[in-house]
Amino acid sequence: MPMCSIHFDPDDSGLRYSAQLSGIGGRVPGDPHRYGPSTGPVRALSAAHPARTATPAKHPRRRALPIAPPRRRPAPAPRPVFPPPPPRGRGNPPRPGDVMPELWLPGATRLDIGDHAPTDGGPAKAIAHITWDDNGTAANPLPLAPYEDLVGYFGRNPDGKKVAPHILWDPFVGRFTQFVPADSRSKSLADAAGGTRTNRAGSVVIQVETLFFPYCRWNGTTYARLVDTPCEGWGALNAWIRAWGVPDTWPMGRPTSFTSNRSESVWRSRAGWYAHAHVPENDHTDPGSWPAFADAPYEPFPGAAFFTTGRRSPIIAAMHQRLVAVGCDRYRTHTDLDVWGSGDVASYRAWQQKLGYTGADADGRPGPTSWTRLQVPHT
Repeated sequence: MPMCSIHFDPDDSGLRYSAQLSGIGGRVPGDPHRYGPSTGPVRALSAAHPARTATPAKHPRRRALPIAPPRRRPAPAPRPVFPPPPPRGRGNPPRPGDVMPELWLPGATRLDIGDHAPTDGGPAKAIAHITWDDNGTAANPLPLAPYEDLVGYFGRNPDGKKVAPHILWDPFVGRFTQFVPADSRSKSLADAAGGTRTNRAGSVVIQVETLFFPYCRWNGTTYARLVDTPCEGWGALNAWIRAWGVPDTWPMGRPTSFTSNRSESVWRSRAGWYAHAHVPENDHTDPGSWPAFADAPYEPFPGAAFFTTGRRSPIIAAMHQRLVAVGCDRYRTHTDLDVWGSGDVASYRAWQQKLGYTGADADGRPGPTSWTRLQVPHT
C-alpha cells in the first residue's frame, strides 16, 4: 500500500522539508489514471526536489522596540441636532425634524388648477366659507346646488379658478375636491392693495368652501344652518388641517350668526380658524355657523373679543346654563339666554371668585383658563 511521510526540519534559516513515498510504481499501460505495484526501490523525492530554504529577510532581526499605543482617531464633531419640532396646533411652520403632513387631503379628489404660489409665513390659519350660491328662506327653501357644478366652476371655469379655495367640502355626504396643495396660497379672499395679503398671511392659509346656503333643501329636508347638516367628513378635514399647524381655536370667536367681527391686529398675530366674516379687507358675513372641533369635548374658548354687549350666540346660552349649574347664578331673569349682558358679567364674576380669582382677575370677563374649567358643552 502506498505510504507517504513528510518531515519538517526547522532551522535558523527557515523550514526544510522532505517527503518519501513508498510502494508507488508506474502507471498501468493503457490506463493513464491507474498505478501498478512498485517494481523498483523506494525513491527519495528529496533527490528530485532538493530541500527548499525560505528567503532570508531583507533586514536582520532587531531587538524588539516598545510598541507604541495605537493612534486613536479624534472623536467626530457632534452632528448638529435640530430643536424638537414645535407642538402641533401652535401655528408654527414646519422645521427640520418635523414629519410633513400630506399636501393633498387623503381621500379627496385632486383637481390641480396650477397657479401655485407660496405664502408669506406667520401664524397658521384656516378660513371657513360657504358657497352661498342661492338664497333660500324659511318660507321658501331652495334645492341644494349640485356638487359637480361647483367642482366644474372652481376647477375648470376661468373665472372660478380665480377665486378657487383649497378644498370644496360637501357636508351632506363627505365628499372633498382639492384644487391647490396645502402649502400654496389660494384666492378665495378679497385682497386689497397694501395692508395684509389675506390669501398669504400665514405659514399656511388653508381655505375651505362648504357646499351650503341657508335654507337649502337636500333629500327632502331643509337646513337653516351648516351645523344642522350631517357634517360628514368634518373629522378628517379638521385633523388634516390641524396637522398643518392650525390650532383648534377661533381667535375671533366661533361663528354663530351672519355678522362681521374683524380685527387686523388679531388676524396678524393669532393662529387658528377664521370665518370669512373675520378677515380684514373682506365684506362677506359667512359661514354663519361651523361644526365644533372633532376631538374637543367642550366648546373651546371663543376669544375675549367675542364677549361684547348684545352679542347673540348659542355659546352664550350654553355658558349661562353652566353658570347656573355650578351655583353661580347671579341673573335677574332667565330670558334672552343667548345674549351677552350684565347678568352674564355678574354670574361669570362669581365663577371666577369661586376659582380663587380676586380683584382685576375677577372682572366677569371670560378668560381661557376659567372658560376651560367651566366646561361649556358644544352647541
